[in-house]
Amino acid sequence: MLELRIVAEKTPMMRQYESLKAEHPGCVLLFRMGDFYECFLDDARLVSRVLGITLTARGKDENRTAMAGIPYHALAQYLPKLIRAGHKVAIAEQTEEPQSGKLVERKVVKVITAGTVMDENTLAEDDNNHIASVISIKGRSGISWGLAYADVSTGAFFAGEFAGMHRLPEALMHELFRVRPSEVLIHRDDERSQIVSERFPVTLLDEMYTCSHAEAERTLKEQFSVTSLKGFGIEQQTAGVIAAALLVKYMADTQKTRLEHLTSVRQIQHSEWMLLDQSTIRNLELVYPLRSDGRMDQTLYGILNHCLTPMGQRMLRQHILRPLISRDAIMERLDCVELFVGNAHLRTEVRSHLAEIPDLERVLGRIGTGGANARDLIYLATGLEHAASTARLLSAAKTPPGLKADTARLETLEKNVVSLIRRAVVEDPPVTVTEGNIIARGFSAELDTLKQAEREGKEFIRNLQKQEIENTGITSLKVKFNKVFGYYIEVSKSNLDKVPAHYVRKQTLVNAERFITDELKHWEEQVLGAEEKSAALEYRLFEELRAGVSAHIREIQEVGSEIARIDVASGLAEVAALNNYVKPDLREEGETVISGGRHPVVERFAGTDFIRNDTFFNDDERIHLITGPNMSGKSTYIRQVALIVLLAQTGSYVPADSAQVVIADRVFTRVGASDNLASGESTFMVEMNETANILNNATVRSLLILDEVGRGTSTYDGIAIARAIVEHLARIVPARTLFATHYHELTELESLESCIVNYNVQVREHNGTILFMRKIERGATDKSYGIHVAEIAGLPRSITERAYQLLSDLESQREKPADHPQQLSFGQLPSVSHIEDALRSIDTDSMTPLDALKTLHDLRSELE
Repeated sequence: MLELRIVAEKTPMMRQYESLKAEHPGCVLLFRMGDFYECFLDDARLVSRVLGITLTARGKDENRTAMAGIPYHALAQYLPKLIRAGHKVAIAEQTEEPQSGKLVERKVVKVITAGTVMDENTLAEDDNNHIASVISIKGRSGISWGLAYADVSTGAFFAGEFAGMHRLPEALMHELFRVRPSEVLIHRDDERSQIVSERFPVTLLDEMYTCSHAEAERTLKEQFSVTSLKGFGIEQQTAGVIAAALLVKYMADTQKTRLEHLTSVRQIQHSEWMLLDQSTIRNLELVYPLRSDGRMDQTLYGILNHCLTPMGQRMLRQHILRPLISRDAIMERLDCVELFVGNAHLRTEVRSHLAEIPDLERVLGRIGTGGANARDLIYLATGLEHAASTARLLSAAKTPPGLKADTARLETLEKNVVSLIRRAVVEDPPVTVTEGNIIARGFSAELDTLKQAEREGKEFIRNLQKQEIENTGITSLKVKFNKVFGYYIEVSKSNLDKVPAHYVRKQTLVNAERFITDELKHWEEQVLGAEEKSAALEYRLFEELRAGVSAHIREIQEVGSEIARIDVASGLAEVAALNNYVKPDLREEGETVISGGRHPVVERFAGTDFIRNDTFFNDDERIHLITGPNMSGKSTYIRQVALIVLLAQTGSYVPADSAQVVIADRVFTRVGASDNLASGESTFMVEMNETANILNNATVRSLLILDEVGRGTSTYDGIAIARAIVEHLARIVPARTLFATHYHELTELESLESCIVNYNVQVREHNGTILFMRKIERGATDKSYGIHVAEIAGLPRSITERAYQLLSDLESQREKPADHPQQLSFGQLPSVSHIEDALRSIDTDSMTPLDALKTLHDLRSELE
């Protein structure tokens, strides 16, 4: 195979390419050459491999250079593949018309990264595409951590500061897990922040992105056109301000333009939202399925998403991941949903307008970065018209504060923006903005004059063909046009003897000749001159129009937020009406009482009538110990309770007959079995890590969902760990807890701890058949029915019959006293003096849950 390399004697074009490549290290450079974007050398090989396109070469023999290209009009098709493959792409465009003998000037007009992509084909319509920055600053009182994240496609921008030591604060990491950034910026020399790279795709920044607090403040003030950051609530958060400024600079550097739609920054108010950790988000399948091949419609978001606008869909996702902890804020949202639940006619009318509103936020994003075309302006005008109609409908109703739409602002926008766009732009404009046919007749007298001259010229040329046929008698004569030769008269060779003397030969073809006349040349100059001038004028007028609309970005963004809130509320009302959800009663304290609760996802796909279950928590019945066989519904039930609480705090109606819910500050889950092999953690280690996190962070206001804790190790180890955890929860961590287990030995705890209550899943045996009733009832159970589940799963009959035989033998042995027991059950521990001494010396008040587990393990090992 020939080695493809750059020529020793570099051409001016290759020197230009290498110069642009050097200015953008780490990027794949797409170099515009006529109708293609070309790549050379290593970039060519990479692009050929990733995109599956042919690798060719430029030059001859030993001077051959690897080369691969894509058509310029197919960029939208190929760009997403490069971005999804993890590459940054720099796009170099020709900035002047090619001239013979002169190198065309080129410059990089945009750098596209995973976090700054604006292309609609790459972005998910219903999800944000976040880019984040993380910094750490060492001060007198310790380490301050700054986090900022933004969606450059919508203008959403958040920043905040977190206190911590040398480790990344838990709250900051949870916020990153919640927003799932496509790209995280950290400084190359910030060793403390490097841990982020273990979980997220990271871009390392050099010294040019280092700035002081004063410089960062100045950057943000210039971006937002303000004199102070006090209005954003972050002025005292040095690390947060620097992280935000770093992000603004990086986004502006990649977009190669000022970000007009980045008009404000919101403080990350983690005290206003329930903090959801990665395990809870994943285990409850809030917004993504647990399995990689799972379906989005089988997540909580998939069930709730009846939104009709992309803005509403993205806001719904944010609400699910940010449940509120303020009763007033929750009730404000619920009141909005209640309005639409109780007024089906209003809901239908409003949703008919919402269905016509495009993605206002991303249209504004394209306007703010100079990438909007005329169609975007038409979309914007249409969206604002329907937003105004929506606002008028709501203003006529008795609307709660959360649904108030600023009708005065919308009327002003209709007057200043919508009417301008309708007057200026044709109804169905082309995608391109440089080739004309954008501006409507009557908007510009100068343009109308040029268009008239163009029309008159084209009309003359259309009539010229008929006139020349009559004058020459050549019936096959044609007047044609192409971009290379302009207008010409084409005559077949069989009719050349009839060509008049004043025809001037322009081109010879195999079967015809092409001619020009002075008259045709005159009209060609008029037509082409008018076309060129009108296209240039239209582009200038369009840019002025786009700039005029850009001046109203902030107000239109507010409209977009209002429409999103209306969309979420009406969509949740639609869900409630379709599925018989009820408005929950939220309490700061007291009893949690759920009557006829259902799992919102499982009931949709179960295929049978879902069995409703009740739930009751108070101070005397704080821990529910739930036993029952596999497949009986334990896991569904405990997840169901967690989802009902989360739904209520999201501001949604809930799947129940009635629900009184005490607001939770956290919802923790330890469910399922998974390992983390990349970090060297077994399934059991992951289980213990998650359990330790729960025990160390749960409060009296938390809700804990624990499913089969301890099953990842030997039976007796598992029982010991599970019992120690339940005892700790009963005595030390007074949180509401649902603890599902197969360890029937734990049910005796009900008689030992006053806050523990046994529940089981009803099972009925009829004529040798086991029936799982899916109903939760008070009391314990002592059977697991595991072999029956194996039969249902389709294990060979010979295996299940042998299993029943072995089970019978084991149960018989259990009833006999063992001569040399290998493990001791509770109540069988001998009185060993040194173990008694060790137990008496333990300071239980100062022990952590893991210390307790380790001590228990050590003592048991001694007994063995």
